[in-house]
Amino acid sequence: MTDSVIGDDGGLFDMTPQASNLLRERYTEPPFTVLDRRGTAWLARDRKWKSLGIRSEEGRDVKTYNMGMSYVRPDGKPIGNDETTPQTSTFSPTLCELVYRWYSAPGHRVLDPFAGGSVRGVVAGAMARDYLGVELRAEQVEANGEQAHIAGDVLPRWVAGDSAAVLPSLAPDYEADLIFSCPPYAFLEKYSDDPADLSNMTYSDFLDAYRGIIRSAVDLLRPDRFAAWVVGEVREKGGDGSCIGLVPDTIRAFQDAGADLYNDHILLTPIGTAAVRTPKQFDASRKAGRVHEYLLVFVKGDARAATKAAAAELFAQDADDEAVTE
Repeated sequence: MTDSVIGDDGGLFDMTPQASNLLRERYTEPPFTVLDRRGTAWLARDRKWKSLGIRSEEGRDVKTYNMGMSYVRPDGKPIGNDETTPQTSTFSPTLCELVYRWYSAPGHRVLDPFAGGSVRGVVAGAMARDYLGVELRAEQVEANGEQAHIAGDVLPRWVAGDSAAVLPSLAPDYEADLIFSCPPYAFLEKYSDDPADLSNMTYSDFLDAYRGIIRSAVDLLRPDRFAAWVVGEVREKGGDGSCIGLVPDTIRAFQDAGADLYNDHILLTPIGTAAVRTPKQFDASRKAGRVHEYLLVFVKGDARAATKAAAAELFAQDADDEAVTE
């Protein structure tokens, strides 16, 4: 990471892993199966990343609203509703940092089939990863490109187009060392009016297109490498609101494409309006307030070989320390 990226705060953005038995020094966050985005250290690190000028929400005209529900305080004054409190979901830069550090190495190629905003690309470039993101909406690609310089010397790249067509066109000249993406959660959020946008499809059509994109991405992944995929469960439209099974369908899609499930991190998310929404929905239908997503990590090929390739910095530093000790 260059000095122009880190500014005068060298400590927070020191990308050199420390050969230490203290988990935070060695891994930035403890690599447990539960990752807590609500923690003080995590939130502070997110703020520092964003202070560099990352504006991942730019380029998206369609907002995410508070689940179409209205709330009032005990005094009867409105807290907000789907007409007055738009919220655009954005990706955590600290999560990007962890995925790149844990599951790839500097110089690796990162392929993102559902790029969305700028954050995954900017953080990749800042950590010396060669990022290629595919995004359906040209206006989003343009907005992302205006932030590419934040990454420093390794500029992220975004391509406008449908991954269903773009990914096959990359072969055989392109190979990725890491797949890292966050797809549309079926119809949970609407991103555009484009018929090719997965968020506009029925779940059956979504799943067909989704599985094809995952297969194409895994085909472009080198052997003995990881894929990291952020996804959450979604309730069906109509009926009794049962879960549609997006998470298990995602796992099956990767397995069918030739990648095995290796880690299933539970990602605790900020509670936000869930504290207000949950009593009404739980009393009416026993629907629990959702305050987590999943970071699913898959491996293509041999996990030990993938680990060695991804942890090159740690392996080298640990070896040096052992040599000094001897």
